[in-house]
Amino acid sequence: MEPARAPEGGRRLDPAAEDLGAVGGLAPSGPGSAKHDGGPAARRSRRLERAAALRRSSLAVLVRAVREFTSLAASPAWWLGLALSVALAVGAVMGPLRAALLAAAGFTEPWRDPEVALAEALPVLGLWALPLALCPWALLTGVAAPLRPRHGAGRAALARILGRGLLAAAAAAAAHAIAGAALGAQPPLVGPAAASGAWTAGLLAAVGTGLRTAVVHPWPSWAAAAVAVLWLGAGNAAAALWLLPATESSIPRHYAVNVERDSDGMLVSFECTDFELAPYTGPRSEMVAWIAASNPALVAVAATGDAVPRGSVVAWTADAYASAAVGPSAWEPCLEGHSTRPGGAAPLDVLGHAQLAAAAAALVGIGSLRRRVRRSRVGAGLEGEEHP
Repeated sequence: MEPARAPEGGRRLDPAAEDLGAVGGLAPSGPGSAKHDGGPAARRSRRLERAAALRRSSLAVLVRAVREFTSLAASPAWWLGLALSVALAVGAVMGPLRAALLAAAGFTEPWRDPEVALAEALPVLGLWALPLALCPWALLTGVAAPLRPRHGAGRAALARILGRGLLAAAAAAAAHAIAGAALGAQPPLVGPAAASGAWTAGLLAAVGTGLRTAVVHPWPSWAAAAVAVLWLGAGNAAAALWLLPATESSIPRHYAVNVERDSDGMLVSFECTDFELAPYTGPRSEMVAWIAASNPALVAVAATGDAVPRGSVVAWTADAYASAAVGPSAWEPCLEGHSTRPGGAAPLDVLGHAQLAAAAAALVGIGSLRRRVRRSRVGAGLEGEEHP
């Protein structure tokens, strides 16, 4: 006969009584039986406990997000950084950039009054430059203060993203409105620029939070933020341009009839014939355009491309960047014998925001996993030991 077993509580159980499933209120341990989980009442109790724990966790995240919001809103240094960023963007546009455009106006648009051309170009360029000037400020919004997680790094990072990210987004939208008014931009241009700038600032604050989660110590996290600013501000665009010559290839081309183009020379519609022409040889910009999509200035270019004055230098710049996502098929008809364009300009602003969101999520995940592993090592008494 099987001897009685002694559970953790010190009571000895009779196996026969354990099979009946009611000895001192202890549930049987046989897997797969209906009694193993305590029955419907116990399952319902566990569901209610999990729901209550989720409500408590959500409430804790919201409370901490409000604290992050209020602490950031009460920081004079943060508002000073925002004001300096706006002043830098507006000053650069109204100062050296204005002088450079005025000097080049005779070569770029000799048929127009230079002052009229500047009046159209400067507001657009200012709203394109502002997200780039706000990039360090938005990243430091998430990096500046330690997280101090009490119930997990993931919850602390989520609270910071909700609190500081939302405030950074609202402040960036207001900064775009102020800069647009100072530069004389029209409301149809300021609207999409402010919306895109708000998304960009909020996501950059989330990336900064992810950096602080993954890199705990302050100075390394600030160094990582500086590297991120260099990459987002210039590195990704430089990498795309550097890789562009490597994408050069030959594409079969057919003769096209009934070709229609818009005022900027981009294809609208065409029909292909069976007559083959010499193949098109050139770079495939659509292969590398995604690399630079997260650049804050290029995100603004993609978001406001349809609102800029047509026929100006800035409109050509926006159209060139939009066509870079499509590749040579934006202006060369019947490549590979297609009678229709293989899609219009890709939403590069959406792609850029998606890249920033993915980077923030990856960094927060890495930081949370790192802290969880460290806690498990400390709990097991293995901290400081070397393992293969």
